Amino acid sequence: MLHGVLIVLAVGFLAGEVASRLRLPRLIGMLIAGIAIGLSVLDVLPQPVLDSSSEIRLFTLLVILLKAGLGLDKKKILAQGSVAIRLGFRPGVIEAAVIVPVVLRRKAHGLGVKKAFPT
Repeated sequence: MLHGVLIVLAVGFLAGEVASRLRLPRLIGMLIAGIAIGLSVLDVLPQPVLDSSSEIRLFTLLVILLKAGLGLDKKKILAQGSVAIRLGFRPGVIEAAVIVPVVLRRKAHGLGVKKAFPT
């Protein structure tokens, strides 16, 4: 397991550096490297890493969101006032109120399960 995690970290770091030198965001290089070493292309990751890939993806998303959130300027957000609040909360509330119940209802009725629609 440790061997696989070290592969992911090393390849991701190197790809981020290459992307940075190409004047691209590091995240783009890391995403491309992740796709390349995954099941789709090279398939070099050991099975324990693949088994825990959902937890790794969740942790990665958490890190990305934290990094993005910590990079926000509080004074600029406060200067925007209610616009920032509306743009921040309205999409999430609408999705939670409309889209999620529809998907759950379809899943309960078995609609779209063959094509993985609820997923």
